[in-house]
Amino acid sequence: MRCRIKMLYLLLLMLGIVPFLRAQENPVSEQQFEQFTAGREAENEDDASLQVLQYYLQHKLNLNAATPEDLQFFPFLTPLHCSRFFQYKSITGPLTSIYELQAIPGWDIEVIRQLLPYVYVAEVVSVKTELWKRFQSGEQSLLLRSGTVLEPSVGFLRKSESGSNSYYPGSRVKMLFRYKYQYGNKLQYGITAEKDPGEQWFKGTQRNGFDFYSFHIFLRQLKSIHTLAIGDYTVNMGQGLLQWQSLAFGKSVDVLQIKRQSEVIRPYNSSGEHLFNRGVAVTVRKQQIELSCFFSDRKLDGNVSYDSLLQEQVVTSFLTTGYHRTLNEQQDRNQVRLVSSGAVFRYRQPRFSFSVNALYSQFNKVYHKSPEPYNFYSFRGRSFLNAGIDWSYTFRNLHWFGEWATHKGRYHGVVSGLLISVASSIDFSAVYRNLQPGYQTLNGNAFTESTQPSNEQGFFMGLVVRLHPALKLEAYGDMFRFPWLRYGVHAPSAGSEYVLQLTHKPSKKTELYVRYKRESKLQNWTNGEHPIPVTEAILRKNVRFHFQHAINRSVVVRHRIEVLQHQFTTKQVQNGYLTFFDLFYKSAKTAFSANGRILYFDTDSYTSGIYAYENDLLYSFSVPVFYNKGFKYYFNLSCHLGKKVLVNLRWSRLRMLNQTTVGSGLDLIQKPTRSEFRGQLFVRLG
Repeated sequence: MRCRIKMLYLLLLMLGIVPFLRAQENPVSEQQFEQFTAGREAENEDDASLQVLQYYLQHKLNLNAATPEDLQFFPFLTPLHCSRFFQYKSITGPLTSIYELQAIPGWDIEVIRQLLPYVYVAEVVSVKTELWKRFQSGEQSLLLRSGTVLEPSVGFLRKSESGSNSYYPGSRVKMLFRYKYQYGNKLQYGITAEKDPGEQWFKGTQRNGFDFYSFHIFLRQLKSIHTLAIGDYTVNMGQGLLQWQSLAFGKSVDVLQIKRQSEVIRPYNSSGEHLFNRGVAVTVRKQQIELSCFFSDRKLDGNVSYDSLLQEQVVTSFLTTGYHRTLNEQQDRNQVRLVSSGAVFRYRQPRFSFSVNALYSQFNKVYHKSPEPYNFYSFRGRSFLNAGIDWSYTFRNLHWFGEWATHKGRYHGVVSGLLISVASSIDFSAVYRNLQPGYQTLNGNAFTESTQPSNEQGFFMGLVVRLHPALKLEAYGDMFRFPWLRYGVHAPSAGSEYVLQLTHKPSKKTELYVRYKRESKLQNWTNGEHPIPVTEAILRKNVRFHFQHAINRSVVVRHRIEVLQHQFTTKQVQNGYLTFFDLFYKSAKTAFSANGRILYFDTDSYTSGIYAYENDLLYSFSVPVFYNKGFKYYFNLSCHLGKKVLVNLRWSRLRMLNQTTVGSGLDLIQKPTRSEFRGQLFVRLG
């Protein structure tokens, strides 16, 4: 009976899915990166997910052998997609063809198209791999990246001055070295080293060469040990109330991507120097029961000062940039020792999971933020304990998930979400959060308006309506309030955010969307009439038009126009405008590809700046903010030299039209231009 059903599916679906096979695009929405960077006003250097997806492009995943953890790596698959996939397999048995994916309820053509480049379907051959074979039969790779800004900034022109905080002693070159060995998803180890511009290399304070080194060994499926990490790794718990160290996004037009999904323990080999653990971690799994434990002992950068009341040194803040150039930055390096340990006990079934989480952290110095009113509830002391539970439940077309956590047993926080497939053409999502001001965590990253999950109440609702096979409507609304003061807001406050996007795909070659976004929140404001800051409502609105068209198999063009208005209640208005044109080329006969952009922007100030995702080198991305007036262009070239060598080159140039300088502080360039050249070599060694 199963065979007859599958043959019928295949006959109907083969004609339906083949036309949608096309070149791979970025699996993570560019709008997610833009929203993430704008919310934090800082770029993220975690490229671990991009590395995994690139690996699956070269070594496709057998869907019949895939586990729930494997599918979680694909950012476009929601929990409902994963649940329905395994429910379908439990009823019909293993897949017999890739075309069978369209028979899975809730799997539309768009999702299948995004997944196809990474997967295949074949029979599962059970082969026991000896540990020694894992270390001998894997693939080795080497990545070398270097780049520099051609115009020297002030920090590189003052080396003759006496003040060691007034210049950068190192060269302008930024370098990255990464060696990695990987045997499927069962073994991975490697080393990463990085030097930032201005840091010395094999001299001065960096006599060991690179400023940052990272090493990891990561094993999976070693008898009863599900995962084992030695060296650097990340820990992700629940929905991010206790800790979430991997890359995770918040609000975006991808309104179904609201749930944090990841293995508890993941290897770390990115260049970021702050958000990871260093030590040992293990996950033991026995049928439906799983236990993860970890221990970490590492040093962090932090500002340290002497507290006359406590009569000892205290840590007032942590530094996350990883820069160690000037004397002050070098003095702040490794000032804080952090010892942390924790555990996750999980019970799981195909439709239900429940976890108990605990995290304990201890510093070698007292952590004490500045005595500002908004820091009244901030953590103070040498150690703290966070604990909580998280859960998920799937019933037919509904998926419910959430996490509850406590700090010191007195302050609490909860995040709970819902995904519902209302109909074949309608999907709905919702997230509720309630985090007391006294709830504190060190590396939390939940689905919240604020960067840290604390002092917030809110409710998010998202909707996707497929009005037509070629027309899709996506919208969300988020209402939030902050019961206590925040940085830059001297009173309890509230706000809202609404987004509406209409996407039209008249053909396989053409796509366009129009997006409207409105955001309102309170913020302190000063001017000549009010020297004392007053709290006023700020309204930020922007409209975006985005168009993309494939001229043929080799050439794709893209165009965007975005207009922004930043308005205060006092009728002070700032405007922003940005437009760019992209050209992508990929040769069908040679291993050569290229893309470029020319961009123009005109905004009244940084306040009305606009973020725009930029294509970059392999495993790299950038989302700069554009403000004032000027234009920018860049070119990316990629060439395969044989099957094992890939060369990437990038050239970019920023030209200001109403400014005579670029940047600020020691990074100030005393010219209206900023030109950057970067190169990368990726080699498969075996």
